[in-house]
Amino acid sequence: MGGPGSEVAMQQGLALIMPAPNPSIAPSLDVDIMKGSLGSTENGPYDVFFINNSAGGRDRTVEAAIGSSLSYSMLQPTANPNPAHFALYAYLGEPPSYLNLTLPSGIGPALWVPCSATPGNPIGLLVTNSTFADPCPQLVASTPTPWHFEDTVGIPFPITVTFYGIIQEPALKVTNAIVLKIQ
Repeated sequence: MGGPGSEVAMQQGLALIMPAPNPSIAPSLDVDIMKGSLGSTENGPYDVFFINNSAGGRDRTVEAAIGSSLSYSMLQPTANPNPAHFALYAYLGEPPSYLNLTLPSGIGPALWVPCSATPGNPIGLLVTNSTFADPCPQLVASTPTPWHFEDTVGIPFPITVTFYGIIQEPALKVTNAIVLKIQ
């Protein structure tokens, strides 16, 4: 990744080269897909992923100021009495609808293919993973749920990032997605 139009971010002493979103591709986020599949057999889906204690409301969007502190949390699924393993993924920008797919084995609908499935040509980034040995490098350490990561430095430039996860309920399911807009 990288090249013309790339931005470089310093996060936790790690340099990331992030491609700038392509403005010629109009995003079209499906709010129903953004609900995830977690709890679909028990009056769900329900939210387990939060940014700054918010799942983003009806449009699944959390806004934050440039350089403001950010907190990321993955809560325990109610159908799993044990700490749940999960993976959290990020996409720079809002993924276009043509990337939407249904993950196999009843995992559920997703906004894009997780980088774990395409390590040689990742579409997004792996934020963290406590589920399995992942071919994609994770950005922050993970533990099973409940999980919390506090970024006290924040993101020092305007950007939009979309997140979703896959979590053990005990079967693997897609978590709710959130669009983070730093302005």
